[in-house]
Amino acid sequence: MKLPPKIILHVGMAKAGSTSIQNALDAHFDDLLKQGILFPRSILRRNNPVDPTRTPGHLDLIDHLLRGETSPLAKELTHYDGQFDTLLLSIENIFHMTITQRLKPLAKLLQDCEVHLMAVLRCQPDWFQAFYYERVVGGISKMTTPVDRYLNSVISTGVFNYDTRLKELSRLFDAKTLAALPFRSNSDQSLLERFLECTGISLPAAATLGRAPVNVSYSFPEAIEAHRWLNLFLRDLSRDESLTFSQGMKAHYGDLSERNILQQGKPLLSQKALDRLLKEIGSSNQALTSADGQAPFFLPGKSTLGPPVENQPDRCNVSTIFQHGIKNLSERFPLVGFQYETSELALKGNAFSPEEIAFLMDILAASKIISVHRSPTVLALAAGLCDRLVFGLESDPRIRLEHQQIFDFLSPPSPVVFKDIPSPGPAHDSAISHRPDFVFLGPETKERGALLAGLGKSTQIIEDTRGKAPTSLSKESGHCLIARSGNLRMYETV
Repeated sequence: MKLPPKIILHVGMAKAGSTSIQNALDAHFDDLLKQGILFPRSILRRNNPVDPTRTPGHLDLIDHLLRGETSPLAKELTHYDGQFDTLLLSIENIFHMTITQRLKPLAKLLQDCEVHLMAVLRCQPDWFQAFYYERVVGGISKMTTPVDRYLNSVISTGVFNYDTRLKELSRLFDAKTLAALPFRSNSDQSLLERFLECTGISLPAAATLGRAPVNVSYSFPEAIEAHRWLNLFLRDLSRDESLTFSQGMKAHYGDLSERNILQQGKPLLSQKALDRLLKEIGSSNQALTSADGQAPFFLPGKSTLGPPVENQPDRCNVSTIFQHGIKNLSERFPLVGFQYETSELALKGNAFSPEEIAFLMDILAASKIISVHRSPTVLALAAGLCDRLVFGLESDPRIRLEHQQIFDFLSPPSPVVFKDIPSPGPAHDSAISHRPDFVFLGPETKERGALLAGLGKSTQIIEDTRGKAPTSLSKESGHCLIARSGNLRMYETV
């Protein structure tokens, strides 16, 4: 692949105006070429079916190099040979690729060129909240990790230490120059104008980014918390299906904001987590500020973050958004079920039809103390509603421990406690979970006697009848059938 002598490499960050910059440069492809600058289109990925303006830039080039494939860039370079002396690449994920091995093929490709690095930096707390929002709500990553726990994992990568990261990238690409722009600025210039000025590029006056817009959805902790839990029900969906669902939910969050149900301005991070982040980035930001003199942008304090406020998501709104999401999901797809998997632990529940989901959600919404026997999906549906007391009933101690670890890690809106199934006796009533309002019986029947013993007359029972013999619940056993939906039968203790 024949490269020009000069490379301008925009390395990110993600969630710092990259997509807007890339779209502006792509729209003025001919204007750039007249200045001897090629902004390649052959590797500019656009495969988001919901929003065709979304792009990770020229990330495909890195993927082609890692796989040892011939990149379409080679053909494009040949096509425009003699018309340019500068190649402008924009790969926003480079800044976050802390595994250097992934970047070495690109560094090798550019080793004989004069490389000029360009980075746009966003103050760390602001960037993290935008990045976490995208990971949870964007529809691609479908993240389920709680925000404070994810913050800890990002801190451990070192990506928040901007000064160190910029030096690492400069060494890796043997950069002749390195420029870092703040995402936000007190300047009257837009981000695009500052980017163009820094790179020496000229575009028509109409090509303006304006002040970088803030995606207001990530200001709503309730929306993110509910969507995080909804992601556990999206695992079997295709990428396009997940993107479509997430786009619909984003529109719902915007509608709730316009109706003042969701209020802007609530921080996503707790004050404790924010304090830890600020402590982590202090020395790195001080070094960056000393070099660039950009204290207002790289040393966030009360002037940029506002006074300390403990985030207090409205728990009622979390439940309402979760119920809306489950209803939306079940209306779009024939089956809905819970799924969680890591390299060490996995848990998957039975999927239910839209009718069964609606049936279950009506009962769960009206219940406060809920006991569930061997149905991860029903457990997760119950835990997605705030201010519930949810018990998972399991006699196998190994399974009980594994499932408790999973729900503890996921930190649901309502906590889940796994308990043994005791034999009927004096201690049974308290052990079976405080006389629940609602008991769900999974498809196994061998422990039914212990599960049903001691229940109060107000207790409602739903059993999953799929794949097993006809129910033994009847008026003779003290249970009256009051409703049914698909494989589910609902009884009342009489």
